[in-house]
Amino acid sequence: MIISGIDNSKNSPGIVKFNIDDETFKIVREEYLGLTMNKTKKPKISSDPNHLILELNGKDYNDYDKINFMSSNITNFVSDCNYIAFEDYAYMANGRITDLAESVGVLKYLLYNKNISLRFYAPSLIKMFSTTNGAADKSLMIKQYEQIGNPLNLPKNHLEEHPYEDIIDAYFITKLLYTELAIRKGFIKLHELNEQQIRPFNHISASSKVNLLSLDFIQKKNRIE
Repeated sequence: MIISGIDNSKNSPGIVKFNIDDETFKIVREEYLGLTMNKTKKPKISSDPNHLILELNGKDYNDYDKINFMSSNITNFVSDCNYIAFEDYAYMANGRITDLAESVGVLKYLLYNKNISLRFYAPSLIKMFSTTNGAADKSLMIKQYEQIGNPLNLPKNHLEEHPYEDIIDAYFITKLLYTELAIRKGFIKLHELNEQQIRPFNHISASSKVNLLSLDFIQKKNRIE
């Protein structure tokens, strides 16, 4: 099984992918993709096929070029996944949310039509799962990532820069998805988790009236009646 977590944004999305052994449900490989705008004239591609950083000169392209660059590269990276989780929009979000909605909407549509099962996690659930604090800021997320040993071997001096801080968020999204699937498939019992890890699965909010394990994944229907 292959799963992925996506921390999407208009200019610097981060994506992490876990390859999982179906019999043991152990993670056998971790990969990441980071996309960002920069001032170079040509896209920069990492030499490591499992750890990709793609850069585009933001000054030379309009918003739709950027959406195409982001969505096509992300789709190529995760097209072999069985499950994908997104960080959902914040409840009562404001600001330039419509710009993000255009970019994320295109990507969700492309992945939905590939028959990949989709899950959307509220930002507070991701933060609660990774740090115990549902209102954690970027610095706390980075600190927690460092405390668990930098599992993706990201460059330590650049963790607070884009797209690495976005990749860290994507790592925790993927870890939450992995834990949910492990519970659903019987590899982990909910009571075996610590209190920090259990809280997101029992949480009910204004935007979600049922707990996480009561929600179905979003899947494409074979036909629309």
